[in-house]
Amino acid sequence: MKKKLVLFSILVVVSTAVSAQFSSYVKIGLDKSIIPDINYFGQKMINDQWGMFGFALVEPKMAKAYGGVIYSPAKWIKLRVGLGLEQSPSLYRLAAGVLINFNNFTFSLAGEKGKGDDNYWYKTFVKYNLRSWDLGIISWRYNATGLFLGYNFTPWLSLWTVPGYDFKLDIHRIIVGVDVKI
Repeated sequence: MKKKLVLFSILVVVSTAVSAQFSSYVKIGLDKSIIPDINYFGQKMINDQWGMFGFALVEPKMAKAYGGVIYSPAKWIKLRVGLGLEQSPSLYRLAAGVLINFNNFTFSLAGEKGKGDDNYWYKTFVKYNLRSWDLGIISWRYNATGLFLGYNFTPWLSLWTVPGYDFKLDIHRIIVGVDVKI
């Protein structure tokens, strides 16, 4: 299973290697737990309306990768749908999302579903960009619901944090991350 997931992850990364972002972050719980995470998101627009995307994530106890199609009916909105693999007995993963950029505001809603009633994930946020700063609110299953604060050092490098509460795992935590756009 791990070999299939690694191969699929490589295919996802290679197939979307035009506009990409690597993210690495650490989830720090008040219970002194520390969980590192590395992920990749890449996209390639084929024309003004259609494109493809890929995503891969690795954590100590979990890994997943998927790819799919992007539809952009207007310059300010992108709709995504995809499928892939996860490191679990259920194997498959379905994904969908919407991204809206309007002036300095960004709204994103992303969701995933695997086999079983409780095998789902979501991340939704609203952010406002003020020069080099990103300010917003976020709700992110298995991570935290709270405030988002980011600083963009360059167009390709940013540092961010989310102090909040993980409702699924019933824990206060702070997440600190770095994003590198390539």
